[in-house]
Order: sequence, then C-alpha cells, then structure tokens
Amino acid sequence: MKEEITDKQHQVLRLIAEGYRSEEIAEELGNSKKTIDSIRIDMLRRFQVKNAAHLVSYGFRKGWLS
Repeated sequence: MKEEITDKQHQVLRLIAEGYRSEEIAEELGNSKKTIDSIRIDMLRRFQVKNAAHLVSYGFRKGWLS
C-alpha cells in the first residue's frame, strides 16, 4: 500500500525542506505554530523518523519532494 500525505502535510514538508522554522511555516500557511508542530510530530511518528532531516530525506525517497 502506497503511503500518502495530505496537502497540508505536503506544504509543511516542502517548507521544512526549504529550511523554514515552525514559526515561519505557520505564518506562510496561515496556521498557528502549535498546528504546524502537531503536523510535524504526527509525520515523525507516522513515518518513524527521528528528526526533520530524516523526514525530508524520507520525503525525497517517497517522491513527495523533488
């Protein structure tokens, strides 16, 4: 089964890959920092990765980032 991510998760992942901090992502997407942190933590747990760098690497391997 292919893993999928939501549009919001994709936006957050893309901005993490571009080096944005949670505060900046929240401002860019019009969400609270708490919402962005929740999305990030959810992805870390769901994909069983340890940190943002590992999450970005995982995103590239899955083809979510190019």
